Amino acid sequence: EFDSQYNVAVDQDNIRITLATGEKLINDISLFDINGRVFVTKSNTDGNRTIAISRSNLVTGVYFLEIRNGNDVITKKVLID
Repeated sequence: EFDSQYNVAVDQDNIRITLATGEKLINDISLFDINGRVFVTKSNTDGNRTIAISRSNLVTGVYFLEIRNGNDVITKKVLID
């Protein structure tokens, strides 16, 4: 249920995380690679329903996006090609 509230879209410039429904907001996000190296950590202090991460410093590969919302945490796989 918590997992389905978030949409992750990848385009040539950004990774966008959007809260689809619900009352909760995205608190923090982290993007890390398959080896656990963190590339981006962002806090959502403005209460936005969409957060964008630039792809400019990312090479082709598999990454994991961790979305934190209060006590809830989900991880989504993101493919950069």
